[in-house]
Amino acid sequence: ASTNRSTWTGCQCKERWAFKNTTCESVCCNSDNDTNGEWCMVNSEECENMEWGYCRLAGLSVGNCTDSPPGWSDSEGDGSVQYGQSQWCTTDGKAGVGWDPRWGSFETFQHQGTNAARACCVCGGGSDVLKSCIDTIGWIDTDGDACSESKSGIGAHKEWGTFAS
Repeated sequence: ASTNRSTWTGCQCKERWAFKNTTCESVCCNSDNDTNGEWCMVNSEECENMEWGYCRLAGLSVGNCTDSPPGWSDSEGDGSVQYGQSQWCTTDGKAGVGWDPRWGSFETFQHQGTNAARACCVCGGGSDVLKSCIDTIGWIDTDGDACSESKSGIGAHKEWGTFAS
């Protein structure tokens, strides 16, 4: 049975794989004692931009979330993957077990006005792509409205509700 594990960037892991001198029968393994933890071979190299990736902690899911802004990194260049792998944050936006209180708060490391708790899915931020409307160039609905205007933008009526309802 598949465990549906994925990498920190959300790419699906292969259920069984072999790489160099490593064979893994349980999706994610760490036979080389990598200090960053378990890793896996991915189903799609295009997704990870590599043939392998570090595994998201078991049971940690970000669903349809995408980091917002995409590719966000803090003032020192650390991104969502680093925050997750190092357990610097929790999924409810608080400091995780890996966060050293001497560093200050997430606000200390904000970049472009955004901190990890707002930007990173793994830290409880990001954007749920199924509850967000993203414009596709040239797309309009049957009333002639683009996504940004449909149901929640200019001209929207309260009785229409929102995308989240």
